[in-house]
Amino acid sequence: MAINLIPPKLKQQRALSLVSNQVIFGFSVILIMLGIMSGAIFTYNSSLAKDIRKTDASLTEQNKRLKSFKDTESLIKTANQKLDLINETSGERTLWSNIIVEISNFTPKEVQIKAMDLNQDTITAAVAGVATTRKDIAIFKEKLEKGGFKNVTFTSSTYNQSTNDYTFSLSLGLEGKK
Repeated sequence: MAINLIPPKLKQQRALSLVSNQVIFGFSVILIMLGIMSGAIFTYNSSLAKDIRKTDASLTEQNKRLKSFKDTESLIKTANQKLDLINETSGERTLWSNIIVEISNFTPKEVQIKAMDLNQDTITAAVAGVATTRKDIAIFKEKLEKGGFKNVTFTSSTYNQSTNDYTFSLSLGLEGKK
């Protein structure tokens, strides 16, 4: 048997004090835990905010670059449209320099061309010149026909007694010659 020398009032106070100390200790532990968790959440929140700012800055930079690329793409499309138009137009265009060179290659030595009229609308040419004989004019006409010119015809031919030569004019079609 044990003898209790502590009065019941004091015993009750001690029990109450022990419970209150445990409650205070529990609240202290909870407060410390809440403090640690608040610090961790604050640090995590700061880290997320920093990452969001970096991402926003990166996104803004990417949008600027995208706009730059769109401007470049627009310029390229415009240039391609112009090039397509040039290609289309040049495909339809007659290269008169090639036709002049071709006619001059068929011209005999005894024939001299004085004038040439090239017409894009009717796709024809008129050649005026001087030759020593009618035979030279006929040879010139034959060479043009063999060279791919169409409808080669004499429009005039006259003899000039003072210079002892023939002036002539021919007309010819340029179909297929570009």
